[in-house]
Amino acid sequence: MAWLKLWNAIAFTGVMLGLDRLLRADPARRARAHLLWSVNPLMLWGLVAGGHLDVLAAGAALLGLTALRARGHGLDRHGVRPAAALAAGMLIGVAADFMLTYLLLGLALAWALRRSAAGLAAAFAGICATLLPAYALIGTAIFHSLAKRQGKVSADTFYQLISTAYRHTLPHSVSLLIGIAFVALAVLLLWRLPDAVPGLPAIMPALAISLAWLFIWYYQLPWYDTMAVGALAIYPASRLDWVVTGQLTAGTIAMMPGTTATLHPHWLARLDYLVTFRLMPAVLFLTLVALVWLCLSRGWGIAQRPAASTPDVPSLERAAAPDRLSPRLARQAA
Repeated sequence: MAWLKLWNAIAFTGVMLGLDRLLRADPARRARAHLLWSVNPLMLWGLVAGGHLDVLAAGAALLGLTALRARGHGLDRHGVRPAAALAAGMLIGVAADFMLTYLLLGLALAWALRRSAAGLAAAFAGICATLLPAYALIGTAIFHSLAKRQGKVSADTFYQLISTAYRHTLPHSVSLLIGIAFVALAVLLLWRLPDAVPGLPAIMPALAISLAWLFIWYYQLPWYDTMAVGALAIYPASRLDWVVTGQLTAGTIAMMPGTTATLHPHWLARLDYLVTFRLMPAVLFLTLVALVWLCLSRGWGIAQRPAASTPDVPSLERAAAPDRLSPRLARQAA
């Protein structure tokens, strides 16, 4: 465990340095990225102190997402070099080697490359190149392990409000409905979430898909939020920051170490039960409601940069920065 925590700390620091360099030209966004990642106690607790593999997966995934750089304007601005798409796919495959759920970010690459057949083929080849050999080596044991979790509800989800016990198995029909809800929320986010980082076309779809999975799926742990927080740190500041932070906070509190069975006196055990299985799930449900409300109202609290003014060379510090737009363009963006 000590060695795992050491490697996690190295990967966590690597992501921190990568974000710092990526956003170095914009001090405000640079500081915000460090608040969301580097000095965020929730991230430090779940990733470094907790000793989970998610930070290794997140580091590889974030490298893959930022490997895609847009060129040009209008419909062609998502054009990327096949070599970059190949590298992005390989890194997403590496992330999925650590955590299979990171394969969902392959859909983000597909969305970003949807106008480039060569880019799609290169990204798919990259994912297969790093994913298939690893899982062929592992064998079927991992899939048996995943099958055992089918329908089981973790403590830090709002499904505890309708579940009778910790990790109670949901009926298959309910699991199917949850899967449909995940797809629906992902589509809604892809439709309504502003593409506020036009220089990096994979960031917005990655954020949309990861948030849909984190907020809807019935088996979640707070350190799973790493998938979204890395992309969120690159995305401009918005009300989404508060929703994601609220979701991460509630999940972390619900999964704090300890068991209600060993707490004394009885009222303390009862209080712990109410906080873990009633109050925090209610907060998690409210964060989902807030996310859907942001989608429907488009009340993100950011100004989307007009596509016509997107620079030829990707520039994170110039994208989606309303204070750097002319008054006329700012009114149009609002």
